[in-house]
Amino acid sequence: MASLKKLKVAAILCVAFVALPTSRAGECTASEFEARHIYWSPACVAQWLRNVHVPDYVADHFETQGIKGEELRFLNDTQLMVPASEGGLNVTEQDHRGKIIDGAKRLEHSEPTDSTDSGLYLPLMVIGTFALVYIMAIKDTQFERQVKNWTRKLQKRVQPPKDPNVAAGKSDWLVGTSASTGSATKRKKAQKK
Repeated sequence: MASLKKLKVAAILCVAFVALPTSRAGECTASEFEARHIYWSPACVAQWLRNVHVPDYVADHFETQGIKGEELRFLNDTQLMVPASEGGLNVTEQDHRGKIIDGAKRLEHSEPTDSTDSGLYLPLMVIGTFALVYIMAIKDTQFERQVKNWTRKLQKRVQPPKDPNVAAGKSDWLVGTSASTGSATKRKKAQKK
């Protein structure tokens, strides 16, 4: 009985150990770093800062401040310059601030599904809405038949009348000029005697 309890406790500890994250505090696993940047931990943000060639002391300060990946999109020049004494990020070098802001913008643009300024969102939504309305309310109805009939009538009105001379290729509006193709009948000159 006691060995069964020990076995249960050991099984629970094994499950708890396996369920724990594999990274220790301050480490960013490869799978976490390859995920979308909005899910990055402060350690992954620090690793990314090192990858964009920001000095280690800046990356370490970001990590100690607990800046996560989802917060990168909101960083601006003013927020980065706030002194550490006031709880800010204390990035004093303009070059470093530029690298951070440009890198964050590139991250946003590299994940278009996360971007809110997609140019195709509205047109695709409008097309989808019209398709749904057509399928659900218009297709195979009396209204659709009336619209098709109306468009046929308009097309008949717009089409030019069929001229038998044009169809046979006999109409030459340039008859009598030097540009005439000669396919139509030419005016005969009155012969002088």
